[in-house]
Amino acid sequence: MFPKLIERLQIEAGKESLQLNYNLRFSEGFKNLLILYSEIKNQNGLKIGSMLIFSDQTEIRKLEHDKKRNEKLAAIGKLAAGIAHEIRNPLASMSGSIEYLKSTLNTATDEEKKLMQIVLREIDRLNGLVTDFLDFARPEKTLTDLVSLSTLVNEVLQQIKNDKRFTADVNVEANVADKIDIIGDKNKLLQVVLNLLINANQALEESAVKRIQIDLIKDDSYAILKVKDSGLGMTDEVKSRLFEPFHTTKPKGTGLGLAVVHKILENHRATIDVVSRAGEGAEFSLKFPLP
Repeated sequence: MFPKLIERLQIEAGKESLQLNYNLRFSEGFKNLLILYSEIKNQNGLKIGSMLIFSDQTEIRKLEHDKKRNEKLAAIGKLAAGIAHEIRNPLASMSGSIEYLKSTLNTATDEEKKLMQIVLREIDRLNGLVTDFLDFARPEKTLTDLVSLSTLVNEVLQQIKNDKRFTADVNVEANVADKIDIIGDKNKLLQVVLNLLINANQALEESAVKRIQIDLIKDDSYAILKVKDSGLGMTDEVKSRLFEPFHTTKPKGTGLGLAVVHKILENHRATIDVVSRAGEGAEFSLKFPLP
């Protein structure tokens, strides 16, 4: 059952005790186990057996990882805010200048007009990136509003039908329970759900089966939102860096979409877990405390 553990014990033969960390794969993903090995001896000091103690350290390792990540995010957030403000002002000047040229330059050729339109489009893209910077760096406000998560999810599902970022051949299936309310910021939660669906849609680009499954349910203490795609999945290495700002595997990605999602969820006292293996799609599971 534990071939690597047995191999390690054989290598360490002769030691009376041993402590090691062991990553074990379960159906829901990897768990980190702390394994303590000790020989059992009789009164004469002769070995009569061995003892193994297993301790699940997964949650502790996750808390340690989250602590380091939050410290890193705080530093990056301050830097991002300063840079974003410095970039936005010249972008506004550039956009205004191009718009003025478009309206006054009557002799412009079709090619020149096309180039000006490209400049305006790229300025809009940079402005979007700056907005993401500011969303990431901006302090979150205190949450007091009662938000219908059921209505919100259905609104996003309607919105994506006319969103050019979503391809028509993607089959979106939804199971949304009624009357699930939480305390939160509606606009921020809309951003979370939309970003997760955009991420799921992008994961389907190279997949033969293009399906996104959305489930909203609740138990006694939590509202649970799941977004599952039939994409190619991800490696454990990619998954471990999923919410790091500015880290992306996409050619045109900013690396801020999921980082912003994570920050918003933290402010809502919500958690997000990801289950994925390479070649098997991915499932994002969000848990919101009920009021």
